[in-house]
Amino acid sequence: ALCKTPCKKRLPLGTRRVEMSLPDYVKRDEQVTLENGGVVSWTLEEDFALLDVNSVPAELNVLLDGEERGQTPLTGLKLMPGNHELMVKSPCHYPEGQTVNVERGETRKLTLKPKTIPAAIEVAATNKDGDDVEADVYVDGQKKGTTFEILKVSVCAKKLRVVGADG
Repeated sequence: ALCKTPCKKRLPLGTRRVEMSLPDYVKRDEQVTLENGGVVSWTLEEDFALLDVNSVPAELNVLLDGEERGQTPLTGLKLMPGNHELMVKSPCHYPEGQTVNVERGETRKLTLKPKTIPAAIEVAATNKDGDDVEADVYVDGQKKGTTFEILKVSVCAKKLRVVGADG
């Protein structure tokens, strides 16, 4: 007999085969004896695991088994038990990933920390007289070095500020 949960279905008394199933749950199929007023009440076992994915930095794209699943932080991704390929990536970071083995009913939390893709800049500064000026170079609020040096920065650096002795 088919019905949705909660399921209420009258069955003839006696020994009957009863099957219950839901997507993402382990099917239960047993022979039961129904007596006057008898009720079959089963709790089905989850047939999935949950995965929470974080990254440092946040807001990186998540691929699970090659499929885009959104951006970090992601919580409550349903997975079938077994091995899965997890990866985070962005235009500013090298892809970072790992194989995750999850078991039925497990909740796993992972944090991935991909490396920033580097770039280099050299900043030159002159004063109003055309003379070279040594000054501090800040990229995205962090001091990276001084003018006339080759400085390592993120390929996605956004803000450059030069602070020198001449103001």
